[in-house]
Amino acid sequence: MKGRAEKALKKRRTAEATTVRLDEQLKQCKWELSSANDMVLGRTNEVRTLEALLRKAHRTEATLRNDLAICKTRLHSLQDEKKRSMARSGIVRTRRHRLRNQVPIEMLLTDSSDDEDQDNQVKEQCIHCLASTKDQSPCSPCSESPQLKDKIHQLQQKLRRLRSLHANELNAQASVLDALLQRRNDSRPR
Repeated sequence: MKGRAEKALKKRRTAEATTVRLDEQLKQCKWELSSANDMVLGRTNEVRTLEALLRKAHRTEATLRNDLAICKTRLHSLQDEKKRSMARSGIVRTRRHRLRNQVPIEMLLTDSSDDEDQDNQVKEQCIHCLASTKDQSPCSPCSESPQLKDKIHQLQQKLRRLRSLHANELNAQASVLDALLQRRNDSRPR
């Protein structure tokens, strides 16, 4: 019986030691599990934050793509407008050059009231010049009169030529404007 008691006591001590060791292991496992849970919770929060940032980045990317498409469209329309403007200015320049070369210098318009006023002023100057001389001998024309008449004649020709050029240029601009308006009306959806 003594041998049995010793065996039982030995088994009991072994069991107690095993229990203490298992309790220690259990505590260690619980601590590791708690640490792992905390780490998983932290990682879960990081994943949620990263997912939110990723969604925001996708929205920003979509917005930037839309903005880029709008900018490209505006750029193309501005480039088209620039091409049309350059083509128009080229056409107008060509027409102006052609009109300048086509209009003869001798082309005259009818006299205007300004031309008549200038003629009257020249006549008055000549009369004033004659009246200012004290010599009552028969009047001879002023010495400046032929020069003034030549200059006036040249200025009248130049004025008429400029009026003609201006009228032709206005006609050319009107025809270009009519063509542009016609194109614009044709391009509108009906």
